[in-house]
Amino acid sequence: MAFVQNQCPVTWVPVMVMTSPVQMAPGQMTPCGLMSGQMTPNVLVPGTVAPTGLMSGQMTPNGVQMFGSGQVTPPRVCPNKSPPPGTWCAPTKATLDASNSSTMVPSGVCSGACSDGGSDIDEEEEDAAQACAELTAQIEEGGVARTAAIEALEGSVQELAFDPSACRVVQKALELADIDVAASLAQELTGKVREAIKSPHANHVVQKMLEILPAHYTTFVVDEVLGSAAEVARHRYGCRVLCRVVERHSGEFACNKSSALISELLQEAAELSRHTFSHYVIEAVLQFGAPEQRHLVSVALRTDLLRNAKQRSATYVVEKALACCEEQDRNDMVSELFGTVASLVALVENQFGCHVAKALVKLPGDHLAHALSFLDQATPLLQKTKYGRRLLEEFKQITI
Repeated sequence: MAFVQNQCPVTWVPVMVMTSPVQMAPGQMTPCGLMSGQMTPNVLVPGTVAPTGLMSGQMTPNGVQMFGSGQVTPPRVCPNKSPPPGTWCAPTKATLDASNSSTMVPSGVCSGACSDGGSDIDEEEEDAAQACAELTAQIEEGGVARTAAIEALEGSVQELAFDPSACRVVQKALELADIDVAASLAQELTGKVREAIKSPHANHVVQKMLEILPAHYTTFVVDEVLGSAAEVARHRYGCRVLCRVVERHSGEFACNKSSALISELLQEAAELSRHTFSHYVIEAVLQFGAPEQRHLVSVALRTDLLRNAKQRSATYVVEKALACCEEQDRNDMVSELFGTVASLVALVENQFGCHVAKALVKLPGDHLAHALSFLDQATPLLQKTKYGRRLLEEFKQITI
């Protein structure tokens, strides 16, 4: 094969691609006169055309079947490869039936090439997000579209609630469906409540059904938490769920099971008040519970009230108790915290106790006059800390 000399620098480009499939074995000559794998010059013989579909400088591999378009045989697709167990395939049959999504993948077939699992996972996640967005839009649309979308969810709630995208669809369905339909969807989590509470996604579904549904529809949640209420209260997600339970199942409408649940919590009220997460649950009992339940919380706090008022988590419980408890319980707490110079100074010099002291100043009653009566004696001690100086400013504003 002749080259044109002395016209321009010589570089290398791929060989001409065949116009029909051919198997090129090592050493076999192509119609162009070159072996497979040999490179051709960038400057071609006049009258020849550069091959299409390949980049300059790229070699044609030996023994690879070529096509007329200039492309190598595409990678094989994995036949009959099922998705990993326990994952929500994107999109599911249910979401496809409801949304008529164009991203349908035949059941039991891998949606991408075997050699690149990462991109396949990304595509599956995108498909799932798109299917969820379509279902959510249908639920919000109402009418026939909402009915079809919710019907597509039925029977799959226990699986979808644990999915980061699909759990939002379930929440939207609970929010907008008729009460009976929403209750039916919620009931699908029966037997999975404890697991759902600890899930970063499914716990939101449990909270939503507690917020939306009347209490008698969600007694199964109380059933599954009974016996481990304190453990659930200490969990980062469990405390949120129990706050919803107390809000919806306590007070004058409380049933025997919910009362038993709150009683179980109150047995450890002092310890739970000092915990990073469970103190929220005890605050919920103070806000929504019955008077006798609030009284039991105040009794638990008074076992070591000053310590609790100065503790990072329990200080919020003490403030809530001062705002929500009955007058006698509140007065008993005020007398202990503001009754002497020593207790006042010990409370105020602490960064958390200072907030309790400010709350005490704003409470109605004669406790403030009592505190002011020994303010002169306490002032030198209070001025030694920045929190004490802040409280003195509060006293001045009140007495002016």
